[in-house]
Amino acid sequence: MANAPALPPHLARSLEQLDTRLNELRQWKDYVAAPKRIELIEEMEALVGVDEAPETLVEHIRALRQEWRTINKGLAVGADADAERFERAFTAAFQPCQVYFAEQAAIRRTNLDARKQVLERVLAFEVGLDAEQPDHPLIMRVLREAPREWRSHAPVDRDASRPLDAEFFSALERLRAKVTAWYAVNTTAKQALITRAQQLTTTADLSQAIDAVKRLQAQWKTTGPVPHGQSQTMWEEFRALCDAVYERRQQEFAQASATREQAKTAADALCEQIEQECQEGPADRPTGEARLREWQDAFNALGELPRNDVRNLHERYQRAMSQYESQIAGLAQRDAEVAETNALAAARHVRAYQRAVIQGEADRKI
Repeated sequence: MANAPALPPHLARSLEQLDTRLNELRQWKDYVAAPKRIELIEEMEALVGVDEAPETLVEHIRALRQEWRTINKGLAVGADADAERFERAFTAAFQPCQVYFAEQAAIRRTNLDARKQVLERVLAFEVGLDAEQPDHPLIMRVLREAPREWRSHAPVDRDASRPLDAEFFSALERLRAKVTAWYAVNTTAKQALITRAQQLTTTADLSQAIDAVKRLQAQWKTTGPVPHGQSQTMWEEFRALCDAVYERRQQEFAQASATREQAKTAADALCEQIEQECQEGPADRPTGEARLREWQDAFNALGELPRNDVRNLHERYQRAMSQYESQIAGLAQRDAEVAETNALAAARHVRAYQRAVIQGEADRKI
């Protein structure tokens, strides 16, 4: 192989000068770096046996080692003694971290095994479900508890756990789909109950509507749950409609109570009127009997009275009516007596007239 051509003299001199300058710079760097190397060695030695969390300690050690490598690049002189001293300090300081990382690796392996067991149980549970009538509440329980147990087995090696994660969460999604379908059926059923309750708010037969509402409420309790976001809204709508039906009953009760109170007031006024006229007495039998019929019709037209007042009002009415009837009966007796007296007087007058006629005829004969 032919020798390389010689450089021109001026270039050769330039290269020699450049090499000389580089050597000077290396020597200068060696001079400047020497104290820094000692400082880093002492810092590393100070970390041996230090009471510091392994996570923090390892970061400190790695930072010192990186800085050591940086300042030792391109040194012109050897630093074997310093390098050996630094490496010994590094090994001693890093020893607790190695133990810690070994323990952490064992924990990650244990957690990974535990996650495999959780996955196996979930898959076995899925296979064991009744295809026609799955136990939805139990599925919901598994969906709550399995992810919680899965997360409790941490930390794990991410790369090793990635296939398990995919299979586990896919199984959960399949279970969640069953619950979602169940929710859809329940939502339709509850909506039908709401529609029926809406119809009952305008049902004319209130008693029938009340009975129907009670049945709807019982059915609502036996209907399965719906998604949390819909549950409260649907329940409040259903309850408001049921309350509206019961409110109609309360309104009718209030109206009936008011009507009964009005009837009581009218009954009191009627009794007071009869009692007042009892004090004055009937003017005559026809007038009195007409008043009795009038009061009887008025009392019969009162309608329902308050339950607590019915007996007292009836007794008061009957007493007043009986008293007035007695007064009419007294008038009848008085009229009979007057008629009898008049009849007797008329008879006396007739007899006297007859005697007078007989006496007159006798006198003419004489």
